Amino acid sequence: MLVYSRFALRRAYTSKCIHEKLFHTSRTLLSEVNPVYPDDSHLTKIKKPGMLFSEPIDPNLRMGYNPLYSSPVGGQIAFTKRWSIGLSLIGSYVGYLVHDVTGASDLAGIIGAAVLIAPLPLVQFFAGNYVTNIYRLYRKDEPQTYENLTKDETIVLERIGLFGRKTYATAVKVQDLRLVNKRFGWVNWEYKDPKTNFSTKFYVADNIGGMKMDRIWGIIEKNSGVDNGRSFLNEP
Repeated sequence: MLVYSRFALRRAYTSKCIHEKLFHTSRTLLSEVNPVYPDDSHLTKIKKPGMLFSEPIDPNLRMGYNPLYSSPVGGQIAFTKRWSIGLSLIGSYVGYLVHDVTGASDLAGIIGAAVLIAPLPLVQFFAGNYVTNIYRLYRKDEPQTYENLTKDETIVLERIGLFGRKTYATAVKVQDLRLVNKRFGWVNWEYKDPKTNFSTKFYVADNIGGMKMDRIWGIIEKNSGVDNGRSFLNEP
């Protein structure tokens, strides 16, 4: 038992170190913050659909301590984004060298740069909406009953930023999410703000997260007119 516990702790510590290397984050360890009533500087920041910048979460709300969904390839997506940006910078420099140093034609410089820059827009187009984690949003001033949790249910979806170094969170209501098939399958959830009709796209891998995520999938499928046999999971 002692050996197993040490092994489990080592795995948890290793996973934490890997996550910190993959993503820069301003989050503070929960051991250093009151998880129920943190001060303003430690409030989680959430980006509202259609807004450019994130804002501190409502003090009466809190995110779940553990994610409902955690992507298995978030690290690879982050690395690919960083790789595409680095390759684009190299491509720009190669184009400069080909044109100004070697004296080649403008066309040769443009082609050389374009080959290396091309992955950047493609990666951002296809992987820009990839969701790494999903959390439930709780109200602190209500008992955590089934009725309260499912009333006006809101989840927080984390995606990887442009440079692949940070994640940003977006809060959406489950009832406003719909199934779609866009960008060759790289977008399968879509949220439309009822007030502004602004659309926010996501990609969430299926069959991850167990029964809790199956229940959310069932709600979205039912509201999208799709029956995959999971809608009954939302029945009390």
